[in-house]
Amino acid sequence: MDFSLIFAQHKTRNLFFATISFAYALLIYTLTVAPTASFWDPAEYIAISNTLQIAHPPGSPLFAIIGRVVSMFVPAQHVALSINMISVVASAFTIVLLYLIVVRLIEEFRGPADQMDFMDQVGLYGGGLIAALTFTVTHTQWFNAVEAEMYGSSMLFTALVVWVALKWSSNHDEPYSERWLVLIAYIFGLGIGVHLLNLLALFFVAMIIYFKKFEFSIKTFLVMMGISVVAFLSIYPITIILIPDFAGQIGSMTYGLIGPATFIIIFILSISFGI
Repeated sequence: MDFSLIFAQHKTRNLFFATISFAYALLIYTLTVAPTASFWDPAEYIAISNTLQIAHPPGSPLFAIIGRVVSMFVPAQHVALSINMISVVASAFTIVLLYLIVVRLIEEFRGPADQMDFMDQVGLYGGGLIAALTFTVTHTQWFNAVEAEMYGSSMLFTALVVWVALKWSSNHDEPYSERWLVLIAYIFGLGIGVHLLNLLALFFVAMIIYFKKFEFSIKTFLVMMGISVVAFLSIYPITIILIPDFAGQIGSMTYGLIGPATFIIIFILSISFGI
């Protein structure tokens, strides 16, 4: 391995240290993964994933689908372990994203990595690596990374939203940079299928957009926060709770003229027409 080529530019250096972060986390989590079902929520998630059933509210349909795909190719005695491994792999990628997020935040503060002197680069990569390796073995992260609990996978989607927001931040003046924001919206949608924790990153994204596009003032900041709150409420509880609940009741409200499926189709078409 030619280390002179690896350390010649920021892209390859960053990839090298990100790979170390991933390998370190994956090794630790794999060695300590629960070999079977734990006697609390993970046992439920293993069961509903293997049989494609419904978990307790608010549910986790995306995790169940992924769990079903993974578990259907392994012997029955290893089903629980295979679904636990979803959290292992997801959490290892979360550690990679944490490293990349820290590096990106330092670049926002200190400037591009290739323009830093040697000591600044040591702080840049060392800071990201220490943050990633330390977070790997924090109690909550490690606990959630080794069994079939939603929080490990949800952390992956949350970290991915933050990283993509920072990616947009570094490219916001380029043509078609809005595609990063569309990707963030898509990730939010996927993340909701695992756990609602992902929605908390919405306020981070709003602040990143605000500080890149607008000059700070109390008035505009409060407007931004108000829009963020409205956006959050439009997703939860309106989209996730109220609209499905209304769809379930519309049959009796219309004396059977409109069923839940028809209502959802009409609602989606109305939104599409409005857009």
